[in-house]
Amino acid sequence: RSVKDLILHQQVAPSAIAVALADMPESAGMLRSIFQGFGIPCKLREMPALFNAAVAAVLMRLFELFGKWEIRNLVALATSPLIQTAPEQREAVMAFPLIARETGVLMGRQAWMNAIEGLQQRLEHNGKEEHTGSFPSACTSEAIALFKERLEMFADFEDQLPAEASPAEYARLCALFVKTLGMAVAAGGNETHLAAVNALQGLLQSFATEDMANASCGLDDFTGLLREGMQETDVFVENQPGGGVFCTGIDGLRCEHFTHVFLGGLNESVFPCPAPQNALYAEIDLSRLQRQGVVLAGRREHTYRQRMLFSHVLHAAQKTLTLSWRKQDKSGRESLPSPYVVELMDIFEGVENIVHSDPGPDCFVPDAASVASPRDLANTVYYRGVTVAETEFQELLAPVKELAAIERQ
Repeated sequence: RSVKDLILHQQVAPSAIAVALADMPESAGMLRSIFQGFGIPCKLREMPALFNAAVAAVLMRLFELFGKWEIRNLVALATSPLIQTAPEQREAVMAFPLIARETGVLMGRQAWMNAIEGLQQRLEHNGKEEHTGSFPSACTSEAIALFKERLEMFADFEDQLPAEASPAEYARLCALFVKTLGMAVAAGGNETHLAAVNALQGLLQSFATEDMANASCGLDDFTGLLREGMQETDVFVENQPGGGVFCTGIDGLRCEHFTHVFLGGLNESVFPCPAPQNALYAEIDLSRLQRQGVVLAGRREHTYRQRMLFSHVLHAAQKTLTLSWRKQDKSGRESLPSPYVVELMDIFEGVENIVHSDPGPDCFVPDAASVASPRDLANTVYYRGVTVAETEFQELLAPVKELAAIERQ
């Protein structure tokens, strides 16, 4: 929102703005998606790894689902927008979390099958699809049937996977299932998702070699090979033509200058990053060698280079510099700011308008004056109670209204 405010209200050229993340390789796909959602042109220097794309997350979550069939994995997969869904079925998909909750099942493939059949029998017994007793009206026969269809689709894929096979055979089955899901069609006009689908298909085809066909491994071993391949495969997404906000890792700001710089992900153990371990010499040995005239880079040199890089970052901003860090890591545990940030906060202690207060739990819902994207508008209308001419935004607001009605039940 701050970037868009600079562009729209302060007439700052997008090319004069830079956004740098300390963990850009893992966050590039997310950042591109956010910029698309806000309608901001951007130029990404880094190519995101396939492993960090939503397409890869669907396939890897499938392997995580098999065996335990936990509710969190099943619902996430069944509602994935990367599964081809007809327009008339979208409302039914929105009811999947409610259906899963109604079953009372937490895990177990057969338990899910039995519970879904039980729901269908309850509907038939009621004789109608309207609210009866405690049965939610959103759980229509069509929604339950579609949930069961996807449940059976996942189960069929699990049955097709042998306990042991060649990597080439596993890859072939995965490629067929990607087509069954209709990922390429579901990606539609989203260039990022489409590029990731193409990268995934290329990676799976790379397993079709004579060596891979003659080898043998278990499913867990193949999953490990696939994960490594995804981590090493880049997703090439062509940047928008013309000027855009420059998005890069921290290294990309070295010797660069921008009017406004936003630097994120400044957390402890992320930036500065930990010094690499020397496989041959301990730190004390490096000191001894240095006294003998043999200079090898160690922890001290790494710390110096990281601090020098941070100096480059600070000098890249000509007018404003915004630093941010996460309060929690990906597992939900508390995450501390970088020691560099702590040093700056100590330097400017007592100075007003330098450190902003922590954002509240509802910070993702802006006030009416700060709306900067279609999702902002939808959230503001239904969470802030802002009134708009709904007929002018029917395509945007109707799905949100339906989802809100489901959640209220």
